[in-house]
Amino acid sequence: MTDTKTPAKPAAENAAATSTPTLDRTWWLILGAILLVATLQQVLILTDAWQNDPLARSPIQDAETYWQWAADISHGQLLGSTPFMSAPLYPYVLGLVRAVGGGLIMVYILQLLVHLATVVLLAMAVGKRFAPTAGLLAAGLFILLMEPAYFVGRPLVSTWQLFFVAALWLRLVTLPKDPTFKGAIGAGVLTGLNCLVNPPMLLAVPLLMVWFWWRHGFAVAAIKQPILVMLGAILLIAPATVHNFMVSHEIIPVSAQAGVTFAQGNIAGANGAYTVIPGVSGSRHTQNLDALRYYTEQTGNPPSWNGCNRYFFKMGLDSWKNNPSYATSLFQRKAYLFVSGHVFGDIYVPPVEIAEGYAKMLRLAPIPLPWLMGGGIIVLVMLLRESPRKYGPELILFLVPFIVVVCFWYSPRYRFPVTPIMVGLAAWGLYHLLRWGKDNQFAILSLAACAVTGWLCYSNGKSNFDGVATYRAFFYNSLAAAEAKEGDYGSAIEHYQKVLKLKPDDSSAKANLGRLLAARGEQGQSIALLQQAIEENPTSAVAHQQLGDALLQAGRTDEAIASYEKALAITPDNAELRTDLAVALQRKGDLTRAAEQFGEALRIDPTSAPAHFALARLLAAQQKNAEALQHATEAIRFAPKTVDARLLAAQLHAAKGENEQAIKLINEAIELAGGPSPQTLDLLAAAQTSAGDYDAAIATLQRLLLLPEVQANAAAKGACEQRIKELQAHQKPATP
Repeated sequence: MTDTKTPAKPAAENAAATSTPTLDRTWWLILGAILLVATLQQVLILTDAWQNDPLARSPIQDAETYWQWAADISHGQLLGSTPFMSAPLYPYVLGLVRAVGGGLIMVYILQLLVHLATVVLLAMAVGKRFAPTAGLLAAGLFILLMEPAYFVGRPLVSTWQLFFVAALWLRLVTLPKDPTFKGAIGAGVLTGLNCLVNPPMLLAVPLLMVWFWWRHGFAVAAIKQPILVMLGAILLIAPATVHNFMVSHEIIPVSAQAGVTFAQGNIAGANGAYTVIPGVSGSRHTQNLDALRYYTEQTGNPPSWNGCNRYFFKMGLDSWKNNPSYATSLFQRKAYLFVSGHVFGDIYVPPVEIAEGYAKMLRLAPIPLPWLMGGGIIVLVMLLRESPRKYGPELILFLVPFIVVVCFWYSPRYRFPVTPIMVGLAAWGLYHLLRWGKDNQFAILSLAACAVTGWLCYSNGKSNFDGVATYRAFFYNSLAAAEAKEGDYGSAIEHYQKVLKLKPDDSSAKANLGRLLAARGEQGQSIALLQQAIEENPTSAVAHQQLGDALLQAGRTDEAIASYEKALAITPDNAELRTDLAVALQRKGDLTRAAEQFGEALRIDPTSAPAHFALARLLAAQQKNAEALQHATEAIRFAPKTVDARLLAAQLHAAKGENEQAIKLINEAIELAGGPSPQTLDLLAAAQTSAGDYDAAIATLQRLLLLPEVQANAAAKGACEQRIKELQAHQKPATP
């Protein structure tokens, strides 16, 4: 393997270079070895995470939203009830995985392949841009980075963002020197794909258009190329825009959430990271509907997603205008976190997971991104000094994430798309360090810059500005949420208690702990804890809702209804909350109001399986079997693994004489439940009897007799044996 570019002054000679480095057979063999190492590394990381880390097995917050969104898509719900609020391409990929029966393991395997493809694209982009050896160094550095290695094992869009950034960079690097339509269209298409996995990349469309035209000296004849870039991007973005128009009748290119996100990072009291907007829920599930409601209440205008977007942008801009010195300090803080932040994460905190023993194998990827940030930035500056026209793509791919973080708020995931560029540029600096003597100044500056940001990253942790100890309570909260989803209430309770030891005033942890205590039947302690949480935070809709749940379980129905109504006064557009209220009203006997609340829940979220199922039960109790069956079927469609909805639907089919369908549903319920219960076998035997299949009914009842619950109940056992005798009497005698 030979490097075709070994300049004494790399920036200047690269700017003047007219040839592209050749990636020979040896280069590909070395890259193949790097890929084998990366595969083994990721298999170890993913296996360890799946076995030991509930956060890898049970998605929470944004990851949970993506996973549920994918379930809706896999059941044919291709159009949502609102415009897209997140990058839309990823949930459709997940939806395809779920449609073919795949689960999280299949997602992680797919993301492992995408991760490996990113290694290849990055190595090629750097190898062709600078030198083949630099490309291999970039591949090696990339697989050692903690963040890319971690996000392979989470159902988040992050891994895909890096893939499309690397693909776009390679496309821009390998563009022919003469104007070609194909190259421009390809760049536009890849830019559009980047927008679908990272909506802020919309900013790159005009920037790339300007760069395409500039690289040809703004010649009139070259205007077609930037136009083709725009057309290629529009072609890929158009499906998202059409979806948004169909559901809202408003022109929203990709995502309708930018205004809310902007306000979260810039309102009074913001600290450079995520800040809850007063009056708008912090819950990912209800935040956007809350924001739309808040906008209409504050302005008196009819609901409008674009209007809501403008309103919250204005809220953030007014904060800048009213307190410019504070805004300036926020910009500085966010820029500082962009180059040096390591531990903080708005959902997951990988360094804390390592420290707590839940992600031990992640130590195989030990390098934090800030260790490379300084070197990458200084190399970019040096290259731009020599040839800003040539290195426009690198500048654009750096600027978009930087602008997002500085203007919105810092999150490792908002910074994440800058990773391929920073790795590639840092590798180019490392290349010259290894070739000491060829360009000492270049190597020294890049090494010194890496040392600076690496030291800042280290000192942040030591001072607890961005240290593990600072976010331990946050991690315990997330871990407890995942454990609760898995049904491990004991561990979840233990971790919520750890949160409260570290942060005694954490009302959210108190509310969640109260909910779990209620689920374990400890209603008295649960209610007291939830009431305390409400006293500390009266505007917590979650605490009011969970108090309602505990009161309902304790049989205090009227108090539960009052608590649910208080929660609805805070977040009226919450389908789950309205379903809870409807169930409480049904228990009280107020069926009219219960039906109204179920209707409101389904208006807010037509895909809510709990609302469909609870309404089906209400309608069945009112002998409205046709409507009940319709809603039970919808509950199964939107939650395919639900057992209770299948059993209810089976009973309703049996009542109509549709015994074959009833038998099918009951067998599915038994399989999903992991085995039979007295209820399911009793229903199955009844359906088989109604269908005239006495042999099958007898066999089912004989299975029922073997269940420990029946063996221990003399009356149940006797009744079952009597039914078997009656069915045997109906059997036709065998032919001699």
